[in-house]
Amino acid sequence: MKKENKLLFVLLIIIIIFLSAIIIGIVAFKLNSWHYSSVAHDRFDQVIEMQKANIHHAKITYDDYDYFENGYVMEVYYDDDFDIRYRYIYERERDYVYVTAYLNNASLDLTDRKGKYDYFISVHFDEDGKISEVSKR
Repeated sequence: MKKENKLLFVLLIIIIIFLSAIIIGIVAFKLNSWHYSSVAHDRFDQVIEMQKANIHHAKITYDDYDYFENGYVMEVYYDDDFDIRYRYIYERERDYVYVTAYLNNASLDLTDRKGKYDYFISVHFDEDGKISEVSKR
């Protein structure tokens, strides 16, 4: 009986350690996702401010991490430029945002329309999170 109690005790300890590791992993993943989202939104806000656009008068249609783009993506239709979909993509590895624009799922450079706000730009950030370089693509 004593040997069975020791075996059950060891098995219980192993199960507790395994469940603790799973819980810690889930919490760490959620905190990392939250931090990535908040950094991406901070970068998006700086780029939108640089474009002199008003995000409060806009319709955000997509705002999530996109595994295909390998970055955090936000798609916006501005009220004063409502036909054009602006797509902001933040890449954490390079710490930059690039902006594209679409009209009816066609890239704006393939149409004869011009957007009201800057598009096809890459915005790089420094270590302090401020805009360091803006390049037109």
